[in-house]
Amino acid sequence: MLKIHHKWQGRAVLVQIANPARAQGKDLKEIQEESCQRINRTFGHEGYSPVVLIERSMAAVEKMAYYSIAEYVVVTAVRDGMTLTPYEYIVYRLGIFDSADSEAKSPAKSMLVVSEFIGCSPSLSGAIRINPWNIETTGEALNEAISLSDAEKQLRHEKHYRYVSTHNVVYWSKSFMQDLERTCMDLFRRNCWGSGLGFGFRVVAVDPNFRKLHADGIVSAYTKAKSRAILLDYDGTLVPQISINKFIGSFFMHLKIAIKSQF
Repeated sequence: MLKIHHKWQGRAVLVQIANPARAQGKDLKEIQEESCQRINRTFGHEGYSPVVLIERSMAAVEKMAYYSIAEYVVVTAVRDGMTLTPYEYIVYRLGIFDSADSEAKSPAKSMLVVSEFIGCSPSLSGAIRINPWNIETTGEALNEAISLSDAEKQLRHEKHYRYVSTHNVVYWSKSFMQDLERTCMDLFRRNCWGSGLGFGFRVVAVDPNFRKLHADGIVSAYTKAKSRAILLDYDGTLVPQISINKFIGSFFMHLKIAIKSQF
């Protein structure tokens, strides 16, 4: 962002809170330190460091203080289940007070730039979603986030806060229990099949109307159809990769024979 948008040089500061690594190794730490030093050498000057790297465990109160004064929070994880950082930031921003009147609270404002790969990304509709692997678009997203008007930041904050305040632990617990109850009520009319051995064993419950596709039926429907769309499982998501390879090979062999027989 600093390289493309020079107006933020000397003004924008990124506070990188790096949680201690769970495993032994210096590779990640060295990369973080080298990147921080390189950016500060290029864009920093006396009295100004564009990147502040914090490499230690941080108490919740201290982290709350950082979140409460941050103009926006950036989460660029490429692998994550459900990080709570964006939700915590939204709540902590309510701690902002008007410096002119300590009794009156100014309207809360917040802005989020989140990776499209994290679990909470779909629920934060007001956030700017990015692909962290694309450096250019990430830089543009940071510029957009910091350039938004206060009114826009306030609207997005209110939207996110409504979601966070209603989708709490009680909500998730009830929704999980409702899903379990609904599944159990429907379980007795389903057909259950066992598949695999040992740790790979799985029980699959399917609807009574479910029927397994056979290569002959697929070939027949394919040859009769005027418009065709072939959807294949990818990388063993639903079934083992070996089964996919065998099925695809068998399918195209039958398809080739069927097509030849037409001419």
